[in-house]
Amino acid sequence: MKRYLFTVVIIIPALLLPMLTYAKAGVGINRHTITQIDSYNHIVKGLSKKVPVHMDTIKSLLAGRVASIHTMITSSEDQAYESDQQLKADVLRIIIDAGHGGRDPGSAGVSEDEEKLYTLSLSHKIYRLLESESTITPILTRHDDTYLTTEDRVAVANRDQVDIFISLHANSFTNKNTRGTETYYHNSNSIKLADILHEHILQATGFPDRKVRKMDYKVLKETTMPAALLEIGYLSNKVEESIMTSEEMQNKVAASIVEGIKQYIMLEL
Repeated sequence: MKRYLFTVVIIIPALLLPMLTYAKAGVGINRHTITQIDSYNHIVKGLSKKVPVHMDTIKSLLAGRVASIHTMITSSEDQAYESDQQLKADVLRIIIDAGHGGRDPGSAGVSEDEEKLYTLSLSHKIYRLLESESTITPILTRHDDTYLTTEDRVAVANRDQVDIFISLHANSFTNKNTRGTETYYHNSNSIKLADILHEHILQATGFPDRKVRKMDYKVLKETTMPAALLEIGYLSNKVEESIMTSEEMQNKVAASIVEGIKQYIMLEL
């Protein structure tokens, strides 16, 4: 009897090892892979006799191990998928809208520089800075001197369900002494965004504070996400035009807007 037990103990590991090796390798174990062993030599009272081997227990054990391994693999894949989906969900889509463009030049500066070119230049600088942020996907409404209607801009923002909409502009007025930075919003979900961006731009430019105001602009009224329209300064003022159109100040303003966006995200999103 002791020898009988000893022999069975030796056989079971020998059968388990190849099956577990396949399981660890991720190879599916087909039911036909487990071959039936019909008999083995059993010594009973000095006689050699062939006795059938019952595989039910071994099959059950292997099936349990394979099911357990499959569950572990499936669980790991599910967790990886969920993590990937969560990562994608955490990436915020932000539209940077360069005002005017194409046949719509916008305001004309003292030096006759056009607003559409200033906003395009500034938008690209902001875009490049936002590209380096792993949790932000920046989107430009226009990449070049292209004409877009306000309806086009609203449609892009609402269709793509972006998280933040920022429209860039430069001001102009008949009184050439008028100066300062203004920021506009319309919907109540945009007040905080407008306030934060306004403060950052003021710090960057040092221009007079012309406050944050509610305005009935289509790109603010009809977009569903937090939206702000930024009037950086007055192109009609010789001093401000010279400062704000310089490469140095454009870089500084772009950085301030990006910092404002990041602050808003941390506080509100």
